[in-house]
Amino acid sequence: TSINIMEDEYFGEDNQKKENDRNKFINPETINRLRDHQVTFNLGIFLEFFWYHILFYVFLGPLVNLIYLKRLNLMGNLGFFGNSFDFYFQTFFYINNMVNISLYFLTTNQNVYFLEILFTIFIIILRCYIIAAKYATLHEDKIQLYKNYYIERQYRILDFYLKNWAQQNYQTIYRETYNSIQRGEIDQALFYISFFVDPNNQIQTEIEQMNNELSKQHKYTSSKFQSNSYNQVQNGKMFYGYGIIGYIIQQYKKTQIYSKSIPYLCIILALVRSSIPIAFRYLYQKNINLCNYEVIQLAMLFFNTFLGYSISFVFLFNFIRDLKLKLFCQLQCQLMLQVKKEHKAEKKCLPTIDITNPYSLKSWSILRRILLDYGKSYFLRLQSYLSFYLFYILFNLILVFLWVTNLYQLNLIYPFICFYELTVTFSILLYMLFLGALINEKFEKFDIILGDHQIIFKDILRMEEIYSDNENQGKISNFVFKKSIFKIKQYVNDNNILFKEHLNSLLDGIESCKLELQQDSINQPLTFFGIKITLPLFQSIVAGLTTAFVALAQVYLQIHQQKNSPL
Repeated sequence: TSINIMEDEYFGEDNQKKENDRNKFINPETINRLRDHQVTFNLGIFLEFFWYHILFYVFLGPLVNLIYLKRLNLMGNLGFFGNSFDFYFQTFFYINNMVNISLYFLTTNQNVYFLEILFTIFIIILRCYIIAAKYATLHEDKIQLYKNYYIERQYRILDFYLKNWAQQNYQTIYRETYNSIQRGEIDQALFYISFFVDPNNQIQTEIEQMNNELSKQHKYTSSKFQSNSYNQVQNGKMFYGYGIIGYIIQQYKKTQIYSKSIPYLCIILALVRSSIPIAFRYLYQKNINLCNYEVIQLAMLFFNTFLGYSISFVFLFNFIRDLKLKLFCQLQCQLMLQVKKEHKAEKKCLPTIDITNPYSLKSWSILRRILLDYGKSYFLRLQSYLSFYLFYILFNLILVFLWVTNLYQLNLIYPFICFYELTVTFSILLYMLFLGALINEKFEKFDIILGDHQIIFKDILRMEEIYSDNENQGKISNFVFKKSIFKIKQYVNDNNILFKEHLNSLLDGIESCKLELQQDSINQPLTFFGIKITLPLFQSIVAGLTTAFVALAQVYLQIHQQKNSPL
């Protein structure tokens, strides 16, 4: 049992003794042993930390420390206090925004659009929302640690989305695998995978090296990193699941040239977005007279917009990368279960698992479940972030609708910016939904493949008197049947009685895999606003958006034709 999860937390009731024992562990020295695996989105914590950041960014800036003098450790951990880069950067961000907003409302300038101020406020709220969502997914023990102790930055960045998680280093791979195992209450002694044919020597070496690196990150518990296996493999090797997971993730990183281009793509999109108001002024306005403070204000607005949208796009594109990682991992699980690939373009990183071994079937199911659950806290953060972004898209849609229908007179800058926002955000959002639908489709694919294996073993069981007879081995024409029967006979040492028992054990193992698959399809599908994303749903969304766009275009043309009509 993990030393950070006391045995009396299981099955028993809550009491003060439990609370006191738990609090003994909550200090900076045991930060690696806190229960990161217990992941939920805590609305109370979200609102609390959202309030802290609204106070800092919108109202008080560094003066917020005067209100929370008794919480200076927390203020320091939030970057609101102390001699640190975080404090100076956030203070600069606060001053920049407040100067912009104040100048707009306190002066009579005509060259700064209200929409620019509105988007500045949006960027502030978005930043507060993103940070608060991070804390909302942390366990209450860690929140208590943040409130009662000052945490060194090297430990705080472990929870940053764009640090270790984005890099997928050894520490992150170990931590997220361990957390998934704890959430799933998985017996690690079952997490050994054997293959129908052993991987080549290079792959075996890489898996072993990965295991060695991950074992160095084993700081959560006092138990040893690698448990002894129940699985007994003849004429083959077993591989510990941690190394398999690390190997698959490393293979994904090698194939992703896209990830390296994310910063440049975000910079380009943010530059275009920041330049639209400036370009509009010079293209559609004549005789622009800018006073000194307006020049400064426009420069600050450009910087704020560029910074805010750069960060926003980085989150969105990294979420796409995370969805691709999850899809890649689920695809590898599919290929490891299939006896052969269906499409030549698919890259199979590891051989097919030993489908004739019940333990290997179980370990495959564990692997699939861990890779589906992998990085759960980060996905919860990003799902909440997308929820906020959807309201922002809705705001842009309302502005476009008002302009198209001519219900409200808007400056031409509004549709320019809104059309850009909608084009970029809808494209990104639709691509995310498409990836989510492909991931959810894997549940059905796994069920079909398991059903195919079930049919094979039921056929062998039905004709077991024939297939167990060595004299008939040369008559078997089907390659999969022949190899499967050969493997099974190796396991049972040509014992005909054990041959039948082994087949029944395999069929039970497949049923167990299908049951776990059914549970995950109910409890862990990728959802958007609580709705499971499927390919038919995605197609309906695309069709609906296309219809709405065409309808708006027709309304716009009709209104302008009526305006231009001589009658």
